Amino acid sequence: MKTWQRLERSSKYKIGEYKMIGSRTSVSKKNTFRRFAVLMTVMALLFSLVPNLTVNAEVADPDILSGRPVTYVNSSQFSNPANATDANDSTFTSMWEFNHNYGLTFNTPTANIGTIRIVVDDYHKMQNDGLVVFWTTDGAVQNNRWISANDTTMVVNLNNVYMISVTLGDSTVVSSSNPLKLYTIEAYAKDPTPPTVPTITSHTIGNGQVSFDWSASSDADGVSVYTIYQDGESIDEVNGTTTTYTKGGLSNADTHSYQVSAVDTKANESARSEAISLKSNNSIPPAKPVNLEGVASSNTVDLSWEPAIEEDIEGYNIYVDGAQDNEGLVPDNYYNINGLTNGISYAFTVEAVNTSGVASAISDTTTVIPSNAPAKITGVDVTLDDTTATVTWNESSHEDLKGYDVYIDGVKATSEPVTGLTYTVTGLKYGTKYNFEVTASNRSDEESIKSDTVSITIVNPNAPVSPSGVSVVSGSRHAVISWTANTESDLAGYEIYIGNNLAGQVNANVTSYDITGLSNDTTYSLKVLAVNTSNQFSAFSEAFSVTPLSDNSKLTTLVMGGGTLTPVFSPTELNYTVNVANDVASVTVTPTVSERYETVKVNGVAVVQNFMPGMPSFPGMPGIPPMPGTPDVLWGNTSGELPVHVGVNIIDIEVTAKDGKTVSHYVVSVYKAGSLNSDLSNLTTSIGVLDPIFNTTDLNYYLTVDADVSSMKVKPTAADSHASVSVNGVIVTSGDDSLPIDLNVGDNIIEVKVTAEDGTTKTYTVNVTREALPIPSDVTNLIESHTTTTANFTFSLPTDRDFSTVNIYMNGDAVDSVTSGVYIVENLTPNTSYTFLFKAVNKAGAESVGVTHIVKTDAITPPVEPIVVIPPVVTSTPTATPVPTPVATPVVTPVVTPVVTPTPTPVVNQDKPVLNDKVNVGIIRAIVEKAQNTPSKPFSDVPAKSWSAATIDLATRMGIVSGDTNGSFNPTKPTTRAEFATMFVNALGLTPSGTSSFSDANGHWAEDAIQALKSNGIISGYGDGSFKPDQTISRAEIVTMITKVMTIKASASGKQFSDVKGNWAQNAINAAADAGIISGTGNGKFDPNANATKEQSVAMILRMLNVTLDLGLKL
Repeated sequence: MKTWQRLERSSKYKIGEYKMIGSRTSVSKKNTFRRFAVLMTVMALLFSLVPNLTVNAEVADPDILSGRPVTYVNSSQFSNPANATDANDSTFTSMWEFNHNYGLTFNTPTANIGTIRIVVDDYHKMQNDGLVVFWTTDGAVQNNRWISANDTTMVVNLNNVYMISVTLGDSTVVSSSNPLKLYTIEAYAKDPTPPTVPTITSHTIGNGQVSFDWSASSDADGVSVYTIYQDGESIDEVNGTTTTYTKGGLSNADTHSYQVSAVDTKANESARSEAISLKSNNSIPPAKPVNLEGVASSNTVDLSWEPAIEEDIEGYNIYVDGAQDNEGLVPDNYYNINGLTNGISYAFTVEAVNTSGVASAISDTTTVIPSNAPAKITGVDVTLDDTTATVTWNESSHEDLKGYDVYIDGVKATSEPVTGLTYTVTGLKYGTKYNFEVTASNRSDEESIKSDTVSITIVNPNAPVSPSGVSVVSGSRHAVISWTANTESDLAGYEIYIGNNLAGQVNANVTSYDITGLSNDTTYSLKVLAVNTSNQFSAFSEAFSVTPLSDNSKLTTLVMGGGTLTPVFSPTELNYTVNVANDVASVTVTPTVSERYETVKVNGVAVVQNFMPGMPSFPGMPGIPPMPGTPDVLWGNTSGELPVHVGVNIIDIEVTAKDGKTVSHYVVSVYKAGSLNSDLSNLTTSIGVLDPIFNTTDLNYYLTVDADVSSMKVKPTAADSHASVSVNGVIVTSGDDSLPIDLNVGDNIIEVKVTAEDGTTKTYTVNVTREALPIPSDVTNLIESHTTTTANFTFSLPTDRDFSTVNIYMNGDAVDSVTSGVYIVENLTPNTSYTFLFKAVNKAGAESVGVTHIVKTDAITPPVEPIVVIPPVVTSTPTATPVPTPVATPVVTPVVTPVVTPTPTPVVNQDKPVLNDKVNVGIIRAIVEKAQNTPSKPFSDVPAKSWSAATIDLATRMGIVSGDTNGSFNPTKPTTRAEFATMFVNALGLTPSGTSSFSDANGHWAEDAIQALKSNGIISGYGDGSFKPDQTISRAEIVTMITKVMTIKASASGKQFSDVKGNWAQNAINAAADAGIISGTGNGKFDPNANATKEQSVAMILRMLNVTLDLGLKL
């Protein structure tokens, strides 16, 4: 019996076709006949068990097997045999039950069958040997074993079928209790109608690929797949819903024909579409050819270049002086050009062209000159005699030969061509390789190409001398051998030996070698020899013995007595800390080494190390050698007591290795805590008695002093000499008085802070109450006199014991403060009333009720012009013209009321600069007076001997400047306009009114100072409404600003600077110089446009105040 298998889809067989592949030997004849006997005898039971099972909806044609008689085989194996086919194919009303391997057969009229359908209850019951379908056509039996679903429809497309059989395989496990239920077997006529023919509608081409689309085919059963044909052969299939295809991997040089056919679900294939011819195309240019070379000969040049790397290269085009030389593409990477003129230079280039006709960029140009040069020389040979080489060669047959040239290592050795066939070279170096080549030249000096290269190496028959100056230095497990360099010119290097064994090799320029991998405590013999480039060896050098020693300088343990190491000890960690309490007086350390013969010192004192067998042991006094295979047992002694003080204590543990050179230092930093004692043992005051009496544990005390006590001192004594004490933040020495502490009327708190050695603090508080002063008495005997612009006052001062000063108010504003009974005010307005108020002030700052006095200055009486007599002018005119004499007006002298004062009236200098009404003189004097009682605040960058030190000191105490946060003043740094505005306002005690009117001052840190100067008429800013606060200020600008608060003029004979004439601030500068406020930069110059430094700025301000207020300051 023949066995058929269904073939995979291919270009040779259509879907559903089957091919006989040989005899089936796995099915015995007995089983085969029994299956056919079963097919002739059995019918299965009714379908009443599954009345609602619906037929596969895809099967719409009449069932050819419906109502056909059936033949059973082994009918006893069926239960309820009956006709299983349903006439209308809508439901299953009966079934066959397979209890064993048997079958059934339908005899059919000859028919063309397209599909066979089988429905079972559970195909898994078939196990390895499935349900088999047989059919017979024209005497042939075919089968299909692969029933792999409960409802299976097979496309068979068979012609002339007259019998269909179904059998169950031998290995199937079924029984009467577990039968395989076959609900139906159905056959349907072959579909005679293929799908419509698809039409290719569009295509695209690319590099090595083509793509095309087609119109979808139609078919009653639907399109299953589309078959793709290339050059008439089936190459691929795509799903029936796909209408596009891309074919890759093509050669751009080839054109192919493409067609498409449609295949329906019944395996009917349409005719193929109309063929379309496509050729892939590479539009990307190839890379330009490289390494183009030309070899010239007589009238000919042979070109060659690197082959293109692209796979689709069609060929090359060759250009000579820009014109293409080849007619068709050159397929190879070489090309011969003949017919050229000797002696003329030709430029050659190449381009590559791919199969799509796309050309590369033109290659780089190579220039070649054809010539009638001799042919390449042959037979070159070289013979040696020590360092002399003789070169020979075969004679050239060139008819116009001039001679021969010899090249050594690519360099021409002959200055002129030689005419013979030999050439001798002397002075060659031993061990050097030389390459010889020979060329021939004609009388036109055209040279042949070089001969084949002949290479020789000069051999030195003499060995180098033995190395000298050998020395050896050992280390742990290694040794370094050194020697003096040999002087041979052909020296190649040195070889180092341990005994007679090679240990290493070095080049000729190396004169030492580190031999590693040695064993400590083992003696080695080391020596060295030299070798030249001819591989000749010297004799061995002198041998040196060396014994490497251990460089282990580590501890295995380190135990701390009196504290704990941090971190935990590790041999590789060298730094540790230990914290101990204040009551710890000393500590100890116990170090243990890693190897015997290591030594240890603790703070320079040796600490014995012990080991077994043999203990103790020191270098120079070794113990008993260890037993073979028995490790040493090592332990160290404990150091002596190491005293520790409060703070950090360094313990240095020095470990020296057996080699005596390698040292490790383990450092233990012992931090001893300070004392916790923050108590005072005593606290006294310079006045009064504390309440309660001082006790160390009491922290709060009270004291009341009289009103006239303005300051006091306290004397704190710390209980612990290591504690520090401060009074109101100022450090004092324990047991000494503090600085005087100012007392205000009322409550005052004095804090005494004690800081213990460990940082613990305790604060003792002294609450001092200063009694209030009584309201002071007023001044008496007030006498006043005045002129048009001045008023002079004298008065008697109060006799109160706490009297301090007299504050003077004019029109409600404080203008001055005096300590004498005289007050003079100047620069008043003529014929104007002023109200003055004099208030006495006591040392507590309290003011009296005050004495008021109203002054009205005198009016100005115009002076009478004196008679001016102008003498006649004598001219050449014969008659003199008399000059009329004007009538003289008498001069009225104003009456001056004498001032009754116990002191002489000072003489007022009318030309003296004074402050005008833009500022309050009283406020300024108060600022100056306050500065006199303010301690100095030196700056780190202002030397005490510098010219500006006193000026800067006074300005600081007056509050004009304060310096930087780091304690510097930067005296030579240029001053900005904002900084000077702040200085000037601080000096004058001005306050702002209104809001800033400068566009760039709003929000600026100096906004208030700038507005104070603006609102008092001292500055006006720039024309654009800005002040430019961060711009540096010039010396001329400062002089102009300070003169705006003075009544000042320059005399005609006053000081004049040579560099201010024509300057916009000329008058102000000359007036200030005349008044002694400025003195210039030397050499009669002022340098008005230079940036003013900070020290210059404060100097000009204070000199202005000194001159206008007669302060008598030495600046």
